[in-house]
Amino acid sequence: MKNQKGQILVETVFVMVLIIFLFLGIFQITHLSIIRFVSFDAAHSACRASIVNKDYYMAGLYVFTPHNIGKIIIPTSINVKSQNNINIATISYLQKIMFPNAFSLFKIKFVPGNSICYMVKPPEDNFLDKSYPDAKND
Repeated sequence: MKNQKGQILVETVFVMVLIIFLFLGIFQITHLSIIRFVSFDAAHSACRASIVNKDYYMAGLYVFTPHNIGKIIIPTSINVKSQNNINIATISYLQKIMFPNAFSLFKIKFVPGNSICYMVKPPEDNFLDKSYPDAKND
C-alpha cells in the first residue's frame, strides 16, 4: 500500500512536467505565428512604400517597431525589387525563442524567417496624382 502512494506521486510529477512542456510549446508556436503575421505586414508596407516612392526600408522597420526590434525580432534584410511592373518585397529576420532554457536540448536561440509580398505598380507614373490630387503633400 505504501508503494502505491509513492507511485502516484511519481506519475503525477511526470505528467505535470509533460503538461508544462506542452504549454511552453503552444506559447512558442503562437509567438512564432504572430511574428510571422507581423513580418508579412512589414513586407506589405515596404512594397507599398516603394510604389509610392517612399523609403521602403524605414516602412518595413516601422511595422516591426512595437515588437521590440533587437530583443525579440532582428530584421536581417529588407529588399524590394521590381520585375515586369511588379514590386517584390522580401524581408528576412531572426526571431528569438521565448523559452531557450526549456528548449536547450536543441541548442536553438533564434529561428530564421522570411516573408514576401508582391504588388502591382500603377499603370502610369502620374496615376496617384489623378486618383488623389493631394497625394504628393503627405
